[in-house]
Amino acid sequence: MLAAVHRILERIFKQGPTYAKAGIMLFDLAPRSRMQSNLFDSAEEDAKRENLMAALDNVNERFGRGTLRFGSEGPAQGQADWHMRQQRRSPRMTACWDELPKTHCR
Repeated sequence: MLAAVHRILERIFKQGPTYAKAGIMLFDLAPRSRMQSNLFDSAEEDAKRENLMAALDNVNERFGRGTLRFGSEGPAQGQADWHMRQQRRSPRMTACWDELPKTHCR
């Protein structure tokens, strides 16, 4: 989900502000005190996880956004040797707005 959000934001800000409003809706939010704990997690592991996230935030605040990232985000765009080559890929006309066929009428 993080990687998708990053791609969307990059496209929005490259083109300029082309939207009026956007939002994310979260359902079933509950205070931490009412959360059902994981059978295999302990309070000590929760504290470790919170400390880790705080450390990650501190490093990114000090050295710049994106200095440390989640592994699930993958490498920054264009920085991996193993990305797929897509020169011969079929158009994604039903899944990508940029690849829809264009026509002009006069």
